[in-house]
Amino acid sequence: MGPGELEAAALAHELDIRWLLSDDRAAKDYIEECTDIIGLSHHEILALCCLENILSEQQAREVFEAIGATRTHPVGVPFEELMRRARKRFRELELL
Repeated sequence: MGPGELEAAALAHELDIRWLLSDDRAAKDYIEECTDIIGLSHHEILALCCLENILSEQQAREVFEAIGATRTHPVGVPFEELMRRARKRFRELELL
């Protein structure tokens, strides 16, 4: 886990923040294992925005694609599959 995730997790823990955005899967897993904080990726945030009717699925897809265009290693999983996985995870975490 990098110093950025470590510092963010410590601050979130101190401030009782429930969710933390991270693009590092290993860091998210470690944070979730050691704290009550739920680590979310950018596509999971977009899925939450769809579920809360903040964004339409099309708007979320456009944001996802815009983020992907800026990354040196874009996500190789199709948007629809990521949304399906996010909804499944939210059910497992009882966020739905």
